[in-house]
Amino acid sequence: MKYFATLLIGCLLAGQSIADDSDLFDMDEELGTARALIHEERYTSAINRLISIVVSDSGSADAWNLLGFASRKDGKLQKAAEAYEQALAIDPDHKGALEYQGELFVALGEREAAEANLDKLIALCPDSCEELEDLADALADM
Repeated sequence: MKYFATLLIGCLLAGQSIADDSDLFDMDEELGTARALIHEERYTSAINRLISIVVSDSGSADAWNLLGFASRKDGKLQKAAEAYEQALAIDPDHKGALEYQGELFVALGEREAAEANLDKLIALCPDSCEELEDLADALADM
């Protein structure tokens, strides 16, 4: 978490106009751009875009979740863990963050932690959902 706090402060000081021009900031458009970069596997560019987003709106669980995903895919596992923790602090029932954090736990060999996320998804998705199925598949492959 120290990394993101330091990074956010630095971005705020360097890019004051991002935080000051909230009227010009379109969260949906910015997240869409970040998702497109992720889809293109341009994780470093996505991370940079997502950092700008969380500087402008630190309360966006979706932005923190995507920052975690892009960081994980870019091999920055500790940064990913911190971003997922932030997303889940904002929204403890964020299905995407629960799935992706669970997949991080799988990658780290932390089966019990991944299963705890799976249990949360089972409670959130009684009739199943994509996040539940994807994490269950990741656990089955562990």
